[in-house]
Amino acid sequence: SQFDVDLDSHLPCDTYSQADFSLFQPDHMHGDRAMAYYVFQDFLNLRTLEPHPFPGSLFIGSAELSKALMSDRDGISGEYPRGLPTVYDFSYENTDVFAGIDRLTQSLASQSSPSLAYFHLWSPHGPYNARKEFVGIFDDDLKWHSKPRHPIAGDDFPQEHMREKHREYDECIAEVDAEFGRLISDLEKSGILQNSYVIVTSDHGELFERGEIGHASALMYAPVTHIPLLISAPGQATRSDFHSLTSIMDLLPTILQVTGQETPDWIEGRLLPGFGGAEDVSRSIFSMVAKDNATFQPIERATFTMIKGPHELLFFTGYKDHQDRFELYNLQEDPDELQDLFSKDITTASQMKDELLEAVNAANRNYQKK
Repeated sequence: SQFDVDLDSHLPCDTYSQADFSLFQPDHMHGDRAMAYYVFQDFLNLRTLEPHPFPGSLFIGSAELSKALMSDRDGISGEYPRGLPTVYDFSYENTDVFAGIDRLTQSLASQSSPSLAYFHLWSPHGPYNARKEFVGIFDDDLKWHSKPRHPIAGDDFPQEHMREKHREYDECIAEVDAEFGRLISDLEKSGILQNSYVIVTSDHGELFERGEIGHASALMYAPVTHIPLLISAPGQATRSDFHSLTSIMDLLPTILQVTGQETPDWIEGRLLPGFGGAEDVSRSIFSMVAKDNATFQPIERATFTMIKGPHELLFFTGYKDHQDRFELYNLQEDPDELQDLFSKDITTASQMKDELLEAVNAANRNYQKK
């Protein structure tokens, strides 16, 4: 694939080991294994990325700056009642993040050739530390339906703790939304928005309403799979809404289409509605979490989700001490996923089960021993 072609080099999987981390754990780094990995990897890359190596000292310097910011309780960090937002041991401010995006975008716009930029924003993400003006804005009596604890759920937290974390998550969303609004306004004022596509999406949601904190879970309910997709086209004056199911895989062929590039045969996605693609109400969308499986072996332990029309089918398989199980929900009539219809709507359940299992079997056939 083009991705492989564009990679300069690969590090073999046995280049470093757990023992190597001990080489880079001075006291001021608090035995940070993630940092040790980065530094050691950069040291190894010096042999392959010359004459432009990326020194590990940059990471260490960032860590020292982060430590200073975190200790500045009367300065920058005073704007954050629960502490600065963090990525592992690094702290940051969303105002700085979005200001950096704005500067880079303005710089790219000044070039004569077209450009593409991808920004992966960490917020809104745990530990959900919003600025003080957003803290408490959702302190009201809003209640959600409590879903019974799932047999393969993770830690069992009290409902009030779940609600508190959900409020903190919403506060972070509000902060990011405000910063994003300022960014779009700046792009509009500078004229960049008039000749640019802006795509906003996410890799997942969070599972608070389903009895889990965060998203690192075997549960694949709608709050974690139903992600936003907003696209602003150059010179767009009116809003268009499309309600048919789409997949994150549809972004690549759509971007290739609007930029006048050819679409390779191996691409699985489709053109999005509004960009030449048709709304397909009969389309099936699949998601899965299968982190406990070998990369080049059949999938044995996983959760699969299939959404078709208003219905969502979940398949839990291979979990120790738990029987395989299916769940079926009508997301239009039951958006909170409280009424399992798998044993009630037999026709829909049977049709979707057959289609899902065929898709799983087709994927596994590529890795089964001959």
